[in-house]
Amino acid sequence: MGTIHLNAEVTAEMLDAEQLDALILAGGADPLIPNLPGADLPHVHWAPDGEMGCVTVGE
Repeated sequence: MGTIHLNAEVTAEMLDAEQLDALILAGGADPLIPNLPGADLPHVHWAPDGEMGCVTVGE
């Protein structure tokens, strides 16, 4: 396994020097949570919280 660079600016010179077989670019984003009536109720959760097990969800 090669080196992992986090939060790094990549230049063409860096890519040439590394002689990579593969390059993975991962970008993130801030979630957009709309202002909907009832969204602040205690039984309403953001889907990723349910997927990660941070909250209990139904079937």
